[in-house]
Amino acid sequence: MAAGEPSPLGTLIPDYTPGQAVLADPASVVLAAAATQPPSVAVDGAKGTTADPRKPWLWFALLLGLLLLAGMAWSLFQSFQKRSSEPAETK
Repeated sequence: MAAGEPSPLGTLIPDYTPGQAVLADPASVVLAAAATQPPSVAVDGAKGTTADPRKPWLWFALLLGLLLLAGMAWSLFQSFQKRSSEPAETK
């Protein structure tokens, strides 16, 4: 079989014969009682905004990533300056 070619149904469905109707089981959905209720979130009364306990940690992770990226860029620029200030070797 070539790449990208569709597989025949006989290889995908056991005991399938061509021309036979493929029957599927009826589907059903069961929703849990807890899943139907919206999550409770604390509300800051003064501002009227929601207080998410993960928010400070996310900001901290973002700033830490920015500092790491800035440090990598600074290190890269420093290595470029060292190479340009070194005298070229002559043979």
